[in-house]
Amino acid sequence: MLEVKGLTKKFGGLTALNDVNMSVADGAIHGLIGPNGSGKTTLINVISGFCAPTSGSITMAGREISSLTPYAISRLGMVRTFQNINIFPEMTVLQNSLMGNFMHEQPNLGSVIVGSKGYRAQVKRSMELAEEMLNFVGLAEVRNKQAGTMPYGRQRKLEIARALMTRPKLLVLDEPVAGMNEQESDAVADLLLKLQAKRNITIILIEHDMRFVMKLCSLITVLSAGKVIAAGISTEIQNNAEVISVYLGTGRKKHARN
Repeated sequence: MLEVKGLTKKFGGLTALNDVNMSVADGAIHGLIGPNGSGKTTLINVISGFCAPTSGSITMAGREISSLTPYAISRLGMVRTFQNINIFPEMTVLQNSLMGNFMHEQPNLGSVIVGSKGYRAQVKRSMELAEEMLNFVGLAEVRNKQAGTMPYGRQRKLEIARALMTRPKLLVLDEPVAGMNEQESDAVADLLLKLQAKRNITIILIEHDMRFVMKLCSLITVLSAGKVIAAGISTEIQNNAEVISVYLGTGRKKHARN
């Protein structure tokens, strides 16, 4: 689904990413971990078109995307969330989710004014899809609730529902359980596993919660100081001496295995 080769990103004299290679299999949940400042978010920003790479290539489903804009990449099927929750707090849950369907349903002003048959059909399709996505993430019963009044965990689920409205092939999640308690993070983990199993959506997951990452990810890439220091299955990462040293810490090795 995604292939990153020789990716380098420089900001003036700072090299944020240095010859990064990463391969994400179709249908996988792929973890991207590393200490703060390791380059994880920069890598995602480059992959999703928010930053142009200094050098290297990025292909999604065999198509080169390194020179494309974020909206063009989104139209190809890559959608992301951000570290900070980014919803419309004054709008309802249903209205927020409908915003994710904009790229697929864009009625012209005339059809909206006259309420044409085509426009009514678009609205019906959008509403049906929004109801389906809210039901999928477990928010159907609060569809009419003001989004900004919901608990943190539910707002995160709403972001995922809105992303699903775009019909993504590749979903990139930047710290989706940051600030959550164990019960809330388990609910998100169950949701992502259901996404993978029932909708075959490929997921790239940035997260500091090692319990969450090891539970979900079939493969993990580890960054440190802008370089890939390890890549493999969870047991390989847990027992990698360099990863333990720079990220987990020797005292947390046992915790990471649990």
